[in-house]
Amino acid sequence: MPETASRFTSAELSVLRYIQDHGKDAADLSARELANAAGCSAATVIRLSRKLGYSGYAEYRFALKRQRHPAVSAFDMPKRDTPAEIAAVSHLNQAKEIERTADLFAERDTIILVGGGLTHTALEYLHHYLFSASCPTICMPNDELSLDAISSASPDAIVLCASVSGTGSTLDLAREAHNRGLFVIGITSSLTSDLITFCDIHLLATSAPRANPRIASRLGIIAVTDEIACTYTHRHLHGQVIAKEAHV
Repeated sequence: MPETASRFTSAELSVLRYIQDHGKDAADLSARELANAAGCSAATVIRLSRKLGYSGYAEYRFALKRQRHPAVSAFDMPKRDTPAEIAAVSHLNQAKEIERTADLFAERDTIILVGGGLTHTALEYLHHYLFSASCPTICMPNDELSLDAISSASPDAIVLCASVSGTGSTLDLAREAHNRGLFVIGITSSLTSDLITFCDIHLLATSAPRANPRIASRLGIIAVTDEIACTYTHRHLHGQVIAKEAHV
């Protein structure tokens, strides 16, 4: 099982699944009530909250409550705290996972970026950023060409798959890359998606919910890709880790 997926116990995953299935109501539950509903202990709920980067369940519960927005028209959208959303995404991922991703990008000859629809636009940002820093990335415009790139890739290639839901064609392409023995990095908002099982590194990207998941915000994925890009340029000059950090 991938290293990051193993961070969560089966009991913790049960809590995550319950929250994903009953998110609107879960935010109203106390730690003990949520534990009873998910079939685990209150200690598990608290431990999970801390693993996700919160000080405890109270802070995590507050974050869940903030995600509950009623359906509104395009002319009556609620005001969003964009800096806070970006900070929350950064808080979810350990710095060492972002650094490992950046270091792997510097070591490998080919990095294939995979994502569909609006997510593809976010990956194009990462592609242009890294390509300008002489990092060999490929970002194909459709699934068919992405599959061709994965099928013809050398064993040393890395495939980064990004998807808010962690489903659909991106999941299929991640499975194909994994089955071919390629190193797979996943970015998704879903902790219970099958995408995690095909990833060697899994990065979390939350986003403000939308009534229609097809037009959900990609801000979380953009925030993660920007962290990767900035970390890459900070740690590497022409593919070499900065000397000072290399000796740490």
